[in-house]
Amino acid sequence: MNIILDGEPHPVGQKVEREIRLRKEPKGTIEAVAYDGIGATKRYKRSLWWTYGFVYFALLLGWVLSLGKANTPAAVIITLIIVILFVVMIAYFHRRDIAKWRARSATRIAELPPAGTRASANAEALTINGATYPWTALQVENVEFLKKQAKRRAWYELDRVRVRANDGKSYVIDAFGYQNGMKLIDLAANRLWPQIGPAVGR
Repeated sequence: MNIILDGEPHPVGQKVEREIRLRKEPKGTIEAVAYDGIGATKRYKRSLWWTYGFVYFALLLGWVLSLGKANTPAAVIITLIIVILFVVMIAYFHRRDIAKWRARSATRIAELPPAGTRASANAEALTINGATYPWTALQVENVEFLKKQAKRRAWYELDRVRVRANDGKSYVIDAFGYQNGMKLIDLAANRLWPQIGPAVGR
């Protein structure tokens, strides 16, 4: 099994020191459809706005609230300048993450099934393009974790996994490569953790 941590290879069996978080396993059946490159990029950008959009809003709200405490025009201007500097800094990291995605997205999308391919999964099995496999019939070949960060804490979440079925076919499950891909990867992460956990020292 190959392990990639935010783009960097990691030895199998060596403990990943940073926290790895598994999101809650979705219930019921997850339906998904493979994106093309444009669709996957849009999906990734939307995911960034859940993080960066909140930060932008928090900065704007903080500035608006500070206006009530500012006693002079100079204090208002100084506060605005500080907020602008923070916005510029956050915007830099926002654009950096999009650039990193663009640099690797072509390879990611090329490994996915053709755009429009349907996939579904539940607690018992994974179905891709009409072929159904129990989770126990899938061998994990490659896992990729994405670094997440909030305030001063950082952790990893499973972002992508390649599996080989018992009939020899190989499939990639990608959080951004499918419509509803985040739920698909969350289900796969929980179902395949008995294989992944020991490989990352868990």
